[in-house]
Amino acid sequence: MSERISLLCFLGNPGKQYAATRHNAAWLLLNAFEQENPLTWQQKFKGKFAKHQVPGKNAVYFYTPHTFMNKSGEGVREISAFFSIPEKEILVVYDELDLVPGTWKARRGGGLKGHNGLRSVQQHLGDNNFVRIAIGIGRPDHPSFPVQKWVLSTFREDEKADLFRGFDDLIGLLRSIADQGVMIIPGS
Repeated sequence: MSERISLLCFLGNPGKQYAATRHNAAWLLLNAFEQENPLTWQQKFKGKFAKHQVPGKNAVYFYTPHTFMNKSGEGVREISAFFSIPEKEILVVYDELDLVPGTWKARRGGGLKGHNGLRSVQQHLGDNNFVRIAIGIGRPDHPSFPVQKWVLSTFREDEKADLFRGFDDLIGLLRSIADQGVMIIPGS
């Protein structure tokens, strides 16, 4: 079943020191998308946003919060309220430890799996019925390696190659959402 998507939110951390880290996988995807689909950005809503409008279609907004991961929901709430976008039309793109680089998963709702960005979005929207795309970043090679340190580390070269190969399908999906305003969600 296809569902309307009006707001695409890409979670990450601002600052050059975080630009290529695992926690910024969603921003890396957005940067790859923009190489062929440039957007015009404006600063607002504790981050930046861009409006994409296809004639005869509803507007689709792209948004990146710049409040650090654990406060992402503040800006998501602001932009969704300003443009009167219901939670069910929000798509949140984020990094996922339980998926290997190069893989991704889409779904509506679900658990938080300890992701502070998702927790903040859920807290500020008041529900977790938004659509999600999880981008695989993998788990640390050693179980004793701290997860917080892992998500703020950069990808190895082999992982980076896998990650960007996985982006090919996602870029097509994002382009389709931007142009049509709808997405096929598995199990919906």
